[in-house]
Amino acid sequence: RSAAPGSAARSVALKVKPFRTAPPYDGREFLYRRADGQLVADFYNGFAAGPGELVTAATTEWLKGSGLFGAVLEPGISADAAYALEGTVLAVYGDLREAKRPAAVLDVQVYVVRAGPEGRELVLDRRFSERVDLPDAAPEALAKGYNEALARILGRLEREFDECEQVGAVGAVARVQALLD
Repeated sequence: RSAAPGSAARSVALKVKPFRTAPPYDGREFLYRRADGQLVADFYNGFAAGPGELVTAATTEWLKGSGLFGAVLEPGISADAAYALEGTVLAVYGDLREAKRPAAVLDVQVYVVRAGPEGRELVLDRRFSERVDLPDAAPEALAKGYNEALARILGRLEREFDECEQVGAVGAVARVQALLD
């Protein structure tokens, strides 16, 4: 993390729920999109856990370190929070369609849901996509590219939470502002 943690902690608690992973990206093996558009699996190189598990853990730690919330609860904690962050890893692959420009691609959908007396309300719905150019198509470069893509996404999510209190309450920003109050 290169940026300083958020400006002021809020007393609100946020529970991070396990991220889902859309098929065919839900396995542990690295996937590559070839020039013909086909996805191929690398059964010799992959993730230590499923992409959803890794994104969940990284998101939880990132938000804990952000200082934006009074508490950030990871999955498995029995306590409830007024707000829950849920998400889906929509795509995670090495893009080899242009041989001279390999890239790591990560696409994540994030939702924040508020529990209230009237039921659950969706207060944030964002899709974050990142493409990180790689020096080569080696698995080590791809892993570093995934880490950089996720850091960019989490930085954007953090900024969105942090900037909401500084932006006028219009449309979706008003719903996010309610999250931070």
